[in-house]
Amino acid sequence: MTDAELDALPKIRPRDAVAYLQGEMDLVTLRYRAQRGRCPFCTAERRGNKYTYRINGALLKRYKAGEFHPNAKAPAR
Repeated sequence: MTDAELDALPKIRPRDAVAYLQGEMDLVTLRYRAQRGRCPFCTAERRGNKYTYRINGALLKRYKAGEFHPNAKAPAR
């Protein structure tokens, strides 16, 4: 997935982020890190027994460019 394709999405889902990262991270790892606050571009909010994921497109692009350590914590909101 290219930057233009990512920008064209109305909402970035975890599987879209994984496709954009092209093998740098798998879906299970992204969700695991987001749930524990260890993903710099994604946060997870628990709602009952399900999670809602919020992905920041600008931070995702910076992550792919190598600006964050792979185990960096999510930025404070």
